Amino acid sequence: MEATVVAYREELRSLREARERRGAEEEEEDLLNEAELLRREEDLVEAIELAEDLLGVNKKKDDDHDHGAKEDTTKKSVEELTRAADERDLDPEARRSLERASKALAEGRKNDCLASLKHCLRVDPTCYQASLQCGLLLASEGEHEGALEYLDKTVKTQPGCLSAYIAMNQVLQQMGKMQEGESILKQVAGFAFDQPEIWSALGMNLFKQGKLQEAVQILKYAVTGGPEAKFKKPSRDNMVLFCIAFFQACLGYLAEPCSLFMRICNAEASPVSLYMMAQACRLVGDKILSAQALLSLLKAFEMSKVAFCSELVVFNSTFDLPQWTDVLASKASVFRCLGEGSQHQADGILPTYVLPEQVDKARDAVTEGLWIIRGDSQAKSTARIFDAREELSALERGILQPYVAPDFLLRGCKFSLNFIACVTSYFPIQIAYNKRCFAELVPSSSSRVDKEREEESKVVILDFDEVNSSFEQEGVDCDKLWAQVKEKMSSALLSLVHEVCQVKGQARAKRFSALGLSKMLRLEFVLDKNLEPWVVGVTGNPKLKDAPGNEAYAEALQSAVVHSLGRQIFENELRQVVDAGNLKLREQVMSQAYEKVKGSFEALQIESYYTS
Repeated sequence: MEATVVAYREELRSLREARERRGAEEEEEDLLNEAELLRREEDLVEAIELAEDLLGVNKKKDDDHDHGAKEDTTKKSVEELTRAADERDLDPEARRSLERASKALAEGRKNDCLASLKHCLRVDPTCYQASLQCGLLLASEGEHEGALEYLDKTVKTQPGCLSAYIAMNQVLQQMGKMQEGESILKQVAGFAFDQPEIWSALGMNLFKQGKLQEAVQILKYAVTGGPEAKFKKPSRDNMVLFCIAFFQACLGYLAEPCSLFMRICNAEASPVSLYMMAQACRLVGDKILSAQALLSLLKAFEMSKVAFCSELVVFNSTFDLPQWTDVLASKASVFRCLGEGSQHQADGILPTYVLPEQVDKARDAVTEGLWIIRGDSQAKSTARIFDAREELSALERGILQPYVAPDFLLRGCKFSLNFIACVTSYFPIQIAYNKRCFAELVPSSSSRVDKEREEESKVVILDFDEVNSSFEQEGVDCDKLWAQVKEKMSSALLSLVHEVCQVKGQARAKRFSALGLSKMLRLEFVLDKNLEPWVVGVTGNPKLKDAPGNEAYAEALQSAVVHSLGRQIFENELRQVVDAGNLKLREQVMSQAYEKVKGSFEALQIESYYTS
């Protein structure tokens, strides 16, 4: 019997080696033969299990090992067979179009990428890879309707494409249609019940709506295995567990979130999970564990500043206070909070009209001069100069404002000034901004009025020292300018924070402050001919991945992360943990980095208030 087991194992090893060699020659692979090899492999695994069961040798250990090997092999084989079948069925011309699209996207040529993908779909309308990529590309550019059209086509062609459903939910969220996204994800969870990414996406959707209790309940339902204990993977997925812990902490619970954050850190520690563990342990009174988590967090910063800051930037824009989702969903939503008619109208805002809903009012106001129509999406930076003598179309979408510009250019380019602000507490309000702004330069068009189309130009970043030097050469009174910027920034941020502090479902700004959760914002200003600054944009999801080649932008975001986190650790509530322990946390690199950037940030003197 033992000789039989050895023979089975030798045949199984040879068979797997043969399958690996065949996998490297996909063009010659035969699907039927591959399926037969797979069945033979499963038979061998079962035969080995049966023989060893009869022998009674290491039964439990070997049974678990071989069962795991069988499960992994089966899963891997299904994925390989599906991929191989897709590639064989794909038209050669369609395949070449996909390759060209991939190359164009890697080189940053989005228009060429989109053209290649559309050509692929003309050749093969059932190519769901192309329709999915089209949808994702259009979504990143703020083309919501077009993105949904391609994503819908994807799920009709390939109903099992989970990425398409998740992307549809994200697009609907950007359009303010959260409940539609919720409905889609709940339907998908009905058949993809063992896919953790669906459950975490559904939980995040409910969280953004302020439905924290429902989010916790539905994720616990997934983790406990469902009604018949069929769900296996969600209970082992750190993202699902993190969502449960985070949502519970935002509801004011302490014990279970602390336990879950510790479990996640023991399995796969990350800067975000370590920070949340430190805060949760502090809240339950365990300063020793909190200090240990902080030490690991600060060591992670020392190991890789870029990776550390990248994760914190993503966390800042993903797990932020749900009220920010409504306020920053689009340029229109921002200016509804800032502009005329809002409860707390901000100073320093140009006359603004949201199109198409205010098109009639805009027609009455636009009587002379140049105006500018900026796309409504936060993802798009395109704009079109509009002459008052033109007829304003009811089909226009975006924000209409007077066109203002100084009498000079920077390096021959039009420009805007950008500041990073950090909200480190809502109760009391703590907001600071980086005085070292950066300028975005956009090459000036040959004509001041572009009547044909929106221009999409490559943006170049100019750091603060270069901006200041250029302004001085133009005779700008920089001290006066920066003072005006600070005043108008304070007014704008006060208006936004007032909206954010309103109750939304079970989401409370005060609980976020207790957890030390900050929010980073990017404010964009333009200057008029009198050199007066005006706010023209506020976004809440800056990304380090947009910074390659733009060192000034990357440095601004990294400084914001260091300032926000450093203030929470060394000056706010975690300071008690830092000072009480003997781990010498103030001697870590993060502490030195915080002291270095601290001088670049200036606190805005905004009177604190509380909402009922």
